Amino acid sequence: MTVTRDKDQVFRDYADFLKALLPQAAGFICYDRDGRMCWHDDVGHRTELSPEYQENLRLLIDNPNLAPEKGRVRLTDTMAYLAPLVSERGMMMGTMAILVDPSAENMPYDFCVDLLRPGLRSLQRELSLRYRLLDGYRKLNVQASEESLLHQLETLVYEKQECEKTLSQVLLLCLQQMDVDCGALAIPGRGIRIIKAGQGEPTQMADWLDELVDNLDSVRDWSQEEFDSLSAERDILAVPVSHGGKGVIGVLAFSGWARSAFSDARRR
Repeated sequence: MTVTRDKDQVFRDYADFLKALLPQAAGFICYDRDGRMCWHDDVGHRTELSPEYQENLRLLIDNPNLAPEKGRVRLTDTMAYLAPLVSERGMMMGTMAILVDPSAENMPYDFCVDLLRPGLRSLQRELSLRYRLLDGYRKLNVQASEESLLHQLETLVYEKQECEKTLSQVLLLCLQQMDVDCGALAIPGRGIRIIKAGQGEPTQMADWLDELVDNLDSVRDWSQEEFDSLSAERDILAVPVSHGGKGVIGVLAFSGWARSAFSDARRR
């Protein structure tokens, strides 16, 4: 069974469960946590959704607590009840829209959701489990990538070649594994200034690095918090290079860091 067919069957099973709890339910639409429609049945597909419906959906994605106030929306030929799907940790996972027959359109929001609560809770538990499994899979992939990088670096440093060539290759490996735009290393006292570009433009990184090196005397006294602040402002991970009791002797930096999948635990 393909992933698409599996997802369709899972949601259809939950739709049947919800309809058993509320026979007046005529159709269903499910949205992900970003408000994108991820599944609908035939009735949901045919239903015309109003601007008010779309606006209320966006409001609930930002604040699920508004559901009792904004979760009931009249459409052309039905009433829609928007039920946020929230994990046990309070994470917004999506929204289920329940479209009811006109004969039941006077149901208060809380009454409708209370009738559906066993099915909605079951769906929330399943989605929460799937999110945790996906997050665990992502972390395993990140860990495997990090271990691969460390193994390649260990192999590289034992090769007999010039120091600057080794450092250049280290930067290139980091670019590949960390999926960043550019990498730079500057240690002025040792005449080292290396910039390597992945898919990014190295010019901006070069200008920034020159500015930092020119002010290295003041940078020597920077705290890690000041490096972190600089990183946040420019989408650059900047790490001080220290040597024994000499303090900061240079800087290692990567641009395009915000979108990197490299784990927080091993950024430094």
